Amino acid sequence: MKQVSMSNNAYRLEGWGGITTTIIVAICTTALVVNSAIAADKFVYPIDIAVGSEGQLFVADLKLPGLWHVQNDSIQVVLRGEKTYGTPLNAIRCVTVDQHGTVFVGDSATREIYRCDEQWQLKPLTDGSIGIPLDIIAAGEDLFAVDAESQTIWRVFKDGNPPQRIAKVDGIRGLAEGLEENLICLTSRGKPIRSLKFSGELKEIDCGVEFEFPIQIVKKLKKYFVLDTYAAKIWELDLKLQNPQTPRELFSGAPLKKPVSLAVSGNDILIIDAELKAIFRLSQSGEMQKLANSF
Repeated sequence: MKQVSMSNNAYRLEGWGGITTTIIVAICTTALVVNSAIAADKFVYPIDIAVGSEGQLFVADLKLPGLWHVQNDSIQVVLRGEKTYGTPLNAIRCVTVDQHGTVFVGDSATREIYRCDEQWQLKPLTDGSIGIPLDIIAAGEDLFAVDAESQTIWRVFKDGNPPQRIAKVDGIRGLAEGLEENLICLTSRGKPIRSLKFSGELKEIDCGVEFEFPIQIVKKLKKYFVLDTYAAKIWELDLKLQNPQTPRELFSGAPLKKPVSLAVSGNDILIIDAELKAIFRLSQSGEMQKLANSF
């Protein structure tokens, strides 16, 4: 991991003995504190989570900035952005893993979505077309991305061909895979759930819930799960267009404080809490557990 080091340049300040010593001690103390935080392998501000093909977790950390890899009792940074605005991953926003195990990340600092290779080298896919990529999902052989800046859903091609604009949806926050050639959209304006065909046709779905501020939606088998971040609630929805079942409040409140992301892991739902800097596991029965490796 990258360590913070002192500069080799020395500056002489004659007559400032005590003050110079104080400054040097302060600088060294600051460096040690920063090094300690890095060495402790702690999340800084985790905002998105994805599950890999072998069950490993990938966590986008906005204020690290970078990408964490979590597996068993091991956690490490596999991608680290610079602190300089406009550089890759300076404002990492989201992460997803496709059916082949390839990792993709979205970054608003460079208005880009990147494909990560096995050596964690980044390949840009959109030529800076995605202003604020809030969410990415893999559906079929392509990616679909939410751009919060333009309120647009884009189809992103893994070979780097120009992205295709699918639809503009006010308040768009998240996406989930629907039926064949279909997406499920989550918005914070109007009817919160919409179905969207790859051709661009939108249709509202009455989900039976009034959310405070829905932020993400994921699919598990034939059910959908929506995270309402302001209410700290997770809802289970049946989005069949005919005879939908009554929505179920799967979980609400403590220990969650600021939940910001969901992911499916087997039969369970994983939740990232940005304020607690932790990963939680929620079972289908509604039992919440903080993962030991969430640090």
